[in-house]
Amino acid sequence: MSLADSQKFCADRVRRLDPDRYLSTLFAPDEHRAALLALYAFNLEIATNGDMVSESLIGRMRLQWWRDALDKMAAGEDVGHGIGDALATALERSNISVELPHRMIEAREFDLAERPPVNMGEVETTLDAAVGSLVALASAVLGKPCDPEDDLARYAGLAIGLTGLIRMIPHNARRGRITLPDDLMRRAGAAAAPLLAGHIENFHEEVIEIIAGRARECLGRVRDARPGRSELAAFLPVALAGDYLSRLARANYDPFAPGLEPGRLSRQIRLTRAAWRGRV
Repeated sequence: MSLADSQKFCADRVRRLDPDRYLSTLFAPDEHRAALLALYAFNLEIATNGDMVSESLIGRMRLQWWRDALDKMAAGEDVGHGIGDALATALERSNISVELPHRMIEAREFDLAERPPVNMGEVETTLDAAVGSLVALASAVLGKPCDPEDDLARYAGLAIGLTGLIRMIPHNARRGRITLPDDLMRRAGAAAAPLLAGHIENFHEEVIEIIAGRARECLGRVRDARPGRSELAAFLPVALAGDYLSRLARANYDPFAPGLEPGRLSRQIRLTRAAWRGRV
């Protein structure tokens, strides 16, 4: 597969499976778009890993394949994979090491765990590594020095990741999985059974409101810092997180409520407005 074919494969995959991030790349300079799409396609590969396998061992083998592929990229070797070839080019041209992609893979090990997160600390550590690292990588592609300890990327990752955790409650419930922090569930006296049955009880609202509040706090940190226009495309998904959190509050923190997910046109308008105003 040629590099052009590899990059087209990434673009098609992100457009179909991660339309929010795909829309955000449309506001990036043309010369950086292919690299961003390669990063987002790689993220899709590891983020959906848990849904793609029936056994955790197979999921871990798939993650190990990507670890080995990253090491080959670092050594300048060919990976021989559609997404991998585009990712290797993106990392090389942006002078980015494989440290953060490796960190993202480690975080995705939790998706294969057969237990809920212990507490919010574990949730935030995982999301910082999985989503905060992705924001930091996207920022680096757009010209910002790559910093694994970038606080702005961390807060953006948490805002997006915590919102995503709530958005995914119905999906995870259908898979028989609860991803809300165990300590919050116990403290509120909230049982897992109603969620698995596709609805919430009053106690669940309390837990979800706490998580949404933390997401809103992180969102405020990003808005206060106001990312520069040159790196704004990396942060645009934060604007969509803010929209969802507002809808969730109006639905009394019920993630199963109808109408929570905005349509494509609504998302396009919100992203366009954020890009035009230069703030999320």
